[in-house]
Amino acid sequence: MIIIKFSIYFWDILIMKKTIIYQSIILAFASAALVAQAEESDTREDKLVWELRPVNVIGYTDNSIDETLADVETIQMEALRNPAVSDIRSIFEKTPSIEVNSSSNGQAQQLRIRGFGENYAELTIDGEATPSFFAFGPYISGERSFIETDTLKQVDIVKGLQSPKQSAGALAGSINMQTFDPSDFVDADNPLYFSIKPSYSSKNKGVGSTLTLGAASGNVSSLLMYSYRRYHELENKGNDQDKTLRDKQDTNQHNLMLKGEVNLDKGRLLFTGEHFKLDNEVTPRYPRGNPSPYEEPSKRSRLSAKAELGDVLGLDELSAKVSWQKYDQTDHALGENNYLQDRAGAAVDAVKSWHGDSVENRLYFGAAFDKHKFDYKLTDRSGDAMRYVPVTHRKTAAFYVKDKITFNGGFALTPGVRVEHQKLTSSIDEAYNRNPAVEVNQGYIPEGSTTIVSPSLNATMPVGEKVKIYTTLSKGEKSADDSNLGSFDHGFGFIIPNPDLKNEKSKNIELGFSYVEQDQLEFKLNAFYSKFDDFISYKRDGVYGTTPSGSPKMVMKPFNVDKAKIYGAEMAVELAINEQLQAHAGLAWMRGNIGEQASHGVTLTQAYPKTASLGLSYHKDDMWGASVNWKLVGKGEDPENTQKFRTPGYGLVDLTAWYKPLKNMTITGGIYNVTDKKYWLSADINGQSAYDRDGNKLNLDKYTQPGRNFGVNFKYEF
Repeated sequence: MIIIKFSIYFWDILIMKKTIIYQSIILAFASAALVAQAEESDTREDKLVWELRPVNVIGYTDNSIDETLADVETIQMEALRNPAVSDIRSIFEKTPSIEVNSSSNGQAQQLRIRGFGENYAELTIDGEATPSFFAFGPYISGERSFIETDTLKQVDIVKGLQSPKQSAGALAGSINMQTFDPSDFVDADNPLYFSIKPSYSSKNKGVGSTLTLGAASGNVSSLLMYSYRRYHELENKGNDQDKTLRDKQDTNQHNLMLKGEVNLDKGRLLFTGEHFKLDNEVTPRYPRGNPSPYEEPSKRSRLSAKAELGDVLGLDELSAKVSWQKYDQTDHALGENNYLQDRAGAAVDAVKSWHGDSVENRLYFGAAFDKHKFDYKLTDRSGDAMRYVPVTHRKTAAFYVKDKITFNGGFALTPGVRVEHQKLTSSIDEAYNRNPAVEVNQGYIPEGSTTIVSPSLNATMPVGEKVKIYTTLSKGEKSADDSNLGSFDHGFGFIIPNPDLKNEKSKNIELGFSYVEQDQLEFKLNAFYSKFDDFISYKRDGVYGTTPSGSPKMVMKPFNVDKAKIYGAEMAVELAINEQLQAHAGLAWMRGNIGEQASHGVTLTQAYPKTASLGLSYHKDDMWGASVNWKLVGKGEDPENTQKFRTPGYGLVDLTAWYKPLKNMTITGGIYNVTDKKYWLSADINGQSAYDRDGNKLNLDKYTQPGRNFGVNFKYEF
């Protein structure tokens, strides 16, 4: 704690000299030729020397979602150490087709893959499902600000539903974030590890520090990682005169992760405990009804135990895991609005291989059980409690199996299926019955069960040693989540649930091509198409009662009335010009329609804009490196309504560099949005109203992103 507090104090002094930091980062680029002459002495094999190698985000790396898929994108630690990476949104800023929208104050909310967010996109950490997204009513919505990025070593991404190992409801895709293990830092030859990593980011005046301790003795090793961050509201291009600055924000964030690892003759045992706590105080800058500062605390805790075994019970691999987690979020803007999720689960996965004369089979199968409690309650300042959604309990049991069949060491066919059984029950109490909208929904209590069968088929065809063609066919199905079960009176009308909702269904096809020259060139091109049936959308369903002015109050319900489709293409290429110089480029494009006839329906405004990226990076003998990245983003999808806002296109240039003045010290810095561009993220605001009720054009600068900003971190380890 003393070291961390000292590093925070150091940053408080340092940020007073922003000009010096800008000049220092630029100087790192300008003096590169001189630094290249330096020679590092007494170099030893470092446990994490790989973290200084160039970034490689194209597939064919070990991934934690499904090793049989050819189209898994991986963000490795080299990218995660960038000073700009401090929350979930910044992780994906350079990943086309993935967006994280944010609240008006900059807090991360929905995670979107190919235009679909909420719970269409599955997010897991170490294979454990994270709290589901929730947004209903005027006061609170689930956020994604519960992840400490310094604990992550790799992020794996599957776009779309491609594997029976994914949840059947992950219609948009899956993302798994892997945290560090003790064996990433220590072993019998290096039994002790220590590092301290202070950091600063100007985009939110954020300071932080991460302490890492690792120890190993015999076959047992342990890891402790503690991170602290203090930051303020995200800067934007607004101004005080137009009242477009973000509300003032003062946030303290803590994360403690403990891991224990026991190496066995044929595997290992891994134990994990983690606690994340965020204390956020918001002061309305331009108050209307609530001029006083209010708090928005949240916390997430998790425990897990996992066994990974090899060559046991006649199986090649066997793993078993139990886990528990709890997420608690509160908003004190108007009374106390509390959002709680509690879930526990268990899973078993196994692999078995056998060979014939010309055919090789590799069978994957497993089962999982998940118990999920959802509790959302509002307590006003008089102490009266009310619920928009009853307390719900979901139990899910799942089984999957797939067989990778390889013919003559070449063509591979992988059929698979996942079966999920879900049961929903609800608890009704006085707080729920106090909701005035309950009378309108005629006492409907959400409950029931459903069984989902989700088949898939993957095929991979190598063409020579360097070319591979692959395709995936799959079907998915998603039941209504808690956001569709609420009842709410918003003054001008009611929103109530629909007891006749069907599951949303998808049919997906993915086709890809890759060309790989080992350590020289990697090229990937893929196209995708997904069709959604029984898509849930809110529609008018009559009127009930009147407003104080005598106008009828409209009733809105979710209905399975729409079809939707998305389609697009993505390209990525990396070229090693020589051992030190590497170039990369990427393109992403998609379109979407939603409506009763999807081919003629309304444009899906959540579709990500056309995106292109170019980059060049250079590194020298694990001593220093630098990179420049240029990102081009087109206009947001046309809302087909002149009263809606369409985000303009933009281009961003980022410069980053790292340098090792000592063998145990790494300095990393970056200047972002070098040209000080004014821009909006499509995921935040595209398709929203651009005019007020009186027809006056709204000033939406509050939603703009930071202008030119910088970040820097130091890491000392031994």
